[in-house]
Amino acid sequence: MATSGTYYLNGPTLQTATVVYSDAALTTPAPDGWYSDGTIAREQISQVLGIVQSCPSCAVACSGTINAPSGAVGVYRIDFNTSTDVGCIIVHFETGTNPDGGRVTYNGTTFNQFTTVNDGYKASAASTSNYTFMGTTADATVCGLQAALNSGGYSAQRQYRWNGSAWVDYGTSGTNTSVLANNLVDTSANFVTDGIQVGDVVRNTTTTTQTTVTVVAAQQLTLAADIFTATPETYEIDSGVITGSGGAGALPSGDIQTSATDPGWATVYVPKLSASPSDVLAEFVGPCASTGWNVEIVCPTLLTGVPTEPLSGGATCASVFTNTFYNVPNRGGTAGEPAIHEFFVRDAYGTQRVTAGNYTINPPSGKKDIVVDANGVITSITTCP
Repeated sequence: MATSGTYYLNGPTLQTATVVYSDAALTTPAPDGWYSDGTIAREQISQVLGIVQSCPSCAVACSGTINAPSGAVGVYRIDFNTSTDVGCIIVHFETGTNPDGGRVTYNGTTFNQFTTVNDGYKASAASTSNYTFMGTTADATVCGLQAALNSGGYSAQRQYRWNGSAWVDYGTSGTNTSVLANNLVDTSANFVTDGIQVGDVVRNTTTTTQTTVTVVAAQQLTLAADIFTATPETYEIDSGVITGSGGAGALPSGDIQTSATDPGWATVYVPKLSASPSDVLAEFVGPCASTGWNVEIVCPTLLTGVPTEPLSGGATCASVFTNTFYNVPNRGGTAGEPAIHEFFVRDAYGTQRVTAGNYTINPPSGKKDIVVDANGVITSITTCP
């Protein structure tokens, strides 16, 4: 439910501002969330305002399978709503062999540590906030992903938002209707509701020149350079940027955590301890021409406990269980039945992973000894006699 309040902007309007503040001195950024002036709305994430929206929140329901358009290079955004549910939010991401990146953001924190069905733990070695790229090393090499990331990444990528039933390209294109120096004028457009913002890249596709947006109005964009000098001239506007680190040396390195073969479905999870905030952002990037991926989102639910006992001194197959720990099921996995390459955590929300070591577990299928690595991922399972 929306609530009214007094906030302060570092620009003349919500449309042109980059940060919302709680104080007139502009020293304290307002909490992350949605802000509206009654006409447009923008979400503030990590103290930075996002794209202009024509609705107070474009979040969709948090369940279902979503497929990316095959071969459609770009940046993909899914804003999903978890209502007041609490527990562990699970996102499954399938890249196949093509290198695609993923990350999830909730309440100002980015989650980019995955585990894959075939290879186990995968996470950016460069940053806890960057995309983690998965797929095969061979395909990443053909695509030139490492060199591209190390030379500044990708800019002016198509941006897509999931609207609950289809991907919507929230860049835009059209034809100018008049000429004004250092401006793009299109009286048939609405650049505000299209989500165009300062810094977006504008290309004159008639002359192949490009520049960036400095001011946004409904039917007119002020530009950093004068690239529209006649009419009609066609244009495209994109703002998708993919940045990160390709690392050094042989792959995998940096944000690129590829495998020799298809890593299979990857899983990342987010602990949700309270009813609010309810919106979660999942972002995926396909930087290569052969991109194509799938994602499944599981609404927050409390994980299923598994009787567990730590082992030491070479012991095996304990018979007394003094702990209850929890598996985060991979795609196709079963709650309460830990499997190879699943995260193993200490509580039903997933706030803390189990420490590295050997354990005996006693799920419904029977006692087993497991090995958990330093990332909290199960690497071995042996059935007890």
